[in-house]
Amino acid sequence: MECKLTHDTIEVNEVVFDAMVEQSVELDCLLPDYCPNVFKVLKCKMVPKMTGSRVTGNEAVVDGVATVFIVYICEETNQIRSFVQKVPFTKTVSLKSACENPTIEVGMQCEYLNCRGVNSRRFDIRGAIGISLKVCDQRAETVVSDAEGAGIQKQQSGVASDGECRQACKSFTVREELELPGGNEPIASILYHNETPNVTDVKLIANKVIVKGDIQLHVVYCPLGENPCPQTADYSVPVSQIIDLPGVDDRFTCNVMFDVCTADIEPKSTLDGDSRLLSAELCIVCTATCILETEKELIRDMYSTGYECNLEYKRLNLRKTIPLPMMTSMIQTSIDTPNDELSSVYDIWCDLARLSVKRSAGGLAVDGEFDVCAFCQSESGMPLSVDKRVEFHDDIDREMELPDCSFEAIGVIRSTSYHLTGDHKIDLRIEIMLIIRAVVSIDQPVVVGVNVDETKAAQRDGLAAVTLYFADEGEAIWEIAKRYHTSVSAIVEENDLDSEVMRQGGMILIPLVD
Repeated sequence: MECKLTHDTIEVNEVVFDAMVEQSVELDCLLPDYCPNVFKVLKCKMVPKMTGSRVTGNEAVVDGVATVFIVYICEETNQIRSFVQKVPFTKTVSLKSACENPTIEVGMQCEYLNCRGVNSRRFDIRGAIGISLKVCDQRAETVVSDAEGAGIQKQQSGVASDGECRQACKSFTVREELELPGGNEPIASILYHNETPNVTDVKLIANKVIVKGDIQLHVVYCPLGENPCPQTADYSVPVSQIIDLPGVDDRFTCNVMFDVCTADIEPKSTLDGDSRLLSAELCIVCTATCILETEKELIRDMYSTGYECNLEYKRLNLRKTIPLPMMTSMIQTSIDTPNDELSSVYDIWCDLARLSVKRSAGGLAVDGEFDVCAFCQSESGMPLSVDKRVEFHDDIDREMELPDCSFEAIGVIRSTSYHLTGDHKIDLRIEIMLIIRAVVSIDQPVVVGVNVDETKAAQRDGLAAVTLYFADEGEAIWEIAKRYHTSVSAIVEENDLDSEVMRQGGMILIPLVD
């Protein structure tokens, strides 16, 4: 009987690039006329953000903007002021091959930053941005999914993996007019601000992704007055968006990320002339990545009981992504302050410098580092800053039934609270939102081609109807059946076995099959 083959296609998401690349930043910064002269720089900080990404042929291109904040003490008044400058950049990376259906993941952080004062109005700034870039290309591979006739025996198993993968990126702008809290003084100047995006709801309908969320906006400013202490104001700005993504529906698993690439925050006067309003313009990039899990029957091995059989194998590198429920890690730590007595803490800057997640006995172990900058005031009334890098560890107790896998994690600092103690320390309580996915790597050879030569009979050792064979403990019945051109079911039935693996060594009978 002629051998009949059935073919199928399976989507393979191949990683064509996964590494950290560096983008240098050089800036000759001159203060505008409306900014007072600089006595001392308290903090120079660079916040890099992605504005867009694309893959063209065998190149990945990442567009971004680095926002540089210079917070300083004025020369004559000892008040705190700041200056902000944006530096656009483009990074191009060569890939090992051209991509047909790529997806791209981008992360950015400041690797280092040096700020050198040339004079009281000019700065020479040099730094580097670390860009974590991962590019995957989806391609379809044709495999043999079934075979019948010619005495074919097949070793087959179902494999669940990431199938179709679709991605879309959309930029939009949100404009809001925000009022200061009732107890706050009017604004003299904005010192700095940071934005924390939060996705609260994702809904998939045919060809569209509906996203809702908010942007937590934290603003630090100097109020009016001769020697004012900086004050803070916090807001929640709602955002929603509809993203066109052809081919998706509610069968897909969707991961959506908001990122504020630029934010322009300016004071605005009310009708009575006081600057008690903030005009906020937020440019947001929303990236949606949708994956459809598929399960395919793959043939790992095959032979014929009656004829010589030549197989063509191909090793497939598959992966299965398992999104985990949103988790929160609460970190409590402290930083030492200078021996000078501090009267108050204006605000805390806290950035996540490193994050890793691995499996632990009771759940997950989270390790990482924070870069902390505390803006303080000494007993003499002089502003100062305290910079520390702090390591942290947290164990998340959660029972999870997961196969052998690795973890990919993104951390977002949701809130930071602090308390100045009397022993030259600042106690910190930092809440991190963890977005974690487990990644199962599946690397196995599969049959992609079969040639059964029906002119050549299978070579057997002798023509006996039954062969005696001493099997070792743990030996697979499949390998024995393949060697003697018989079937697994025939050996199992003849020897009354309850497993296709020998539980203990011993003599078995190998029957001959047609």
